[in-house]
This record gives sequence, structure tokens and C-alpha cells, in this order.
Amino acid sequence: MSRSLEVALDLCLRAGNIMLRCGAETSRVEDTIARLGYAYGVEQVQSFVTPTGIFISVEMTGETTRTGILRIRGSSGINLSQVHRINDLSRRYAAGQVSVEEVMASFDEIEQTPYTYRLRYQHLASAFASGAFAVLFGGAGRSLSLGRSAAGSRILCWA
Repeated sequence: MSRSLEVALDLCLRAGNIMLRCGAETSRVEDTIARLGYAYGVEQVQSFVTPTGIFISVEMTGETTRTGILRIRGSSGINLSQVHRINDLSRRYAAGQVSVEEVMASFDEIEQTPYTYRLRYQHLASAFASGAFAVLFGGAGRSLSLGRSAAGSRILCWA
């Protein structure tokens, strides 16, 4: 791949898209975007990230400034394993351990990776967490059971 702002912009937008869809906080996404852009050789990277959109501007001497906007549609839920993989990949790229081509190929692989936990187990954990919060907020044993039952009913309906 040639060193162009289009490639740098695509690199940053793809990383941000995956991270936001997997539940990363916006400051972490902005940090990763900057790390990838500067490691690519971009002289100036500006990003503004919200939970539903990414706005990036990249500049390099001798080229026109490029700006990219990406609307984040849908969510993959919370998958911090994928967020960690993108962060690790960006750090290895900044250290010169992997090439742009390898990063892009890894993005494809990360996007295709299934969830670590099946939906049934996510719902079961939700049931236990709901019961724990019921007790945390002053509920007695009955509240614990009701919290677990309410969240556990999701298992029967959607699992």
C-alpha cells in the first residue's frame, strides 16, 4: 500500500468502528486513532468520537487534508476482548512490529471473530448481576430472587 492519506483515514476509521461497536469508551477510541495515524506517518491527526459517530481529519505535507465521517450503526454489544485486540494491534503497529497490510488483515479477522460467551451465558450472568444489585440497593432475600427471576426470564424468552 502506498503512503496516502486515504489509507491512513481508512485505517483509523476501521479501528474506531470496531472498537465503538464492541463497547470501547470514546477516549480510548480517540487515543487508538491518534496512535495509528501518527504511526502511519500522518503529521496531524484530529478526531472527535461519540458513541454514534467518528469524525477524523488527517494531514500530511504535500497532500490535501482528508476528513472522514463514519456513522456507527448497530452494536455488537460489549466485547472487550476485541477492544483489547485492536489496542494491542495498534501498539504493535506503532512499535513497528507489524505492517499496515497485517493490521488491515487483522481487522478483517477481528470483525469475523464470534463472541467469547454465548448469549445464554450472558443472560445468566445478567440474572445474577440483577440480583446482586437488588441486594446492594437495600433489598432483602426476596428482592434478590425477584431480580434474578426478572433478568433470568430473558433466558427463556431470547436464548
